Amino acid sequence: MSGSDQLITITQSGRIGYFKMGTENVLSLSGVELYELRMAKIHEEPTKIDEGNLNISSKNLTFAGNSNTISLALSNIVRVQPYENAIDIYAKGRKKAYKFVWGENVNMKLVGFPGDDGKIKPLSGSIVAQFIINERNKVSNLFKSK
Repeated sequence: MSGSDQLITITQSGRIGYFKMGTENVLSLSGVELYELRMAKIHEEPTKIDEGNLNISSKNLTFAGNSNTISLALSNIVRVQPYENAIDIYAKGRKKAYKFVWGENVNMKLVGFPGDDGKIKPLSGSIVAQFIINERNKVSNLFKSK
């Protein structure tokens, strides 16, 4: 890991290393690139739009870049497509996905997972996708129980 890398710790119970912002738990990923799919001849190609921080709370997903800010309520996310070191976010009312790529800038360590070697490895998009889904479900379950 270089000095600019970030380490996220994930436990078997599904807890992810995060910090508190006020009363909310927030997963914060730095050095994330925002891409948009654009037509290039006969197929779509990802085009880099910006770079910044991706914050995911129990209510919102927020990207704060150098020139773009995106804020989505988790309840407006209709699909999350994970990749090795990225995720696509599909939001209500939007045809194109937001693609967030952290590459190898963010690492993870799994704690208490049977069969895992315990080594530090690049953060998986499936872990971030599951975090978003879990947080979105917590909020929708709160409204259902009231």
